[in-house]
Amino acid sequence: MITLLIAVGGNDIEIPCRVFENLESAIEECDKIFGFESIIGPYGTHVYNKSMDPNDIDDDGERISSELFIKYYYGCGGPHCFELKEVDFNTKFISWDLD
Repeated sequence: MITLLIAVGGNDIEIPCRVFENLESAIEECDKIFGFESIIGPYGTHVYNKSMDPNDIDDDGERISSELFIKYYYGCGGPHCFELKEVDFNTKFISWDLD
């Protein structure tokens, strides 16, 4: 099992952006990246509620984006939160709906 940090955006698009060996190290590192502690989401996942909406992204959002992505552009919208998920190898773990 590994832990992934996933950016969650509009249309339920989920973009993996970091891989961790375990949940404990993921929480420790993500708390540093985001500058605050996660909350427990509806499915028991650790969620960082940080919007990267292009209309209200701030300097902190730019810093976080540059730490998580090699290239990014939030033209029509960005992630509205980030989620830590523990997943088994060779299993599906993201969703999207481009309707």
